[in-house]
Amino acid sequence: MEIEVEFKGVSSHGSAPERGKNAIYMASRACLAAERLNERLPLDDFLGKGSVTLSQFVSGSPSLCAVADYARIHLDRRLTWAKPRNPP
Repeated sequence: MEIEVEFKGVSSHGSAPERGKNAIYMASRACLAAERLNERLPLDDFLGKGSVTLSQFVSGSPSLCAVADYARIHLDRRLTWAKPRNPP
């Protein structure tokens, strides 16, 4: 499965980042959550372990002196039939 996720932030001048909402920070938290998810995916006796990995990270802002107002990540997810051992 291929998954694309877009994050919409609010740009502000780099001297006042608290006035904006940084889309890179939002996307980064999602990337770290995907990494943690991959670590706990169960093992299927026949198919092996499922996986999820980040394969692309793109971001944008009005300028290099501004808070990024856009980010997009692309995830590659491999599925198996295994049931979670410790459901969340």
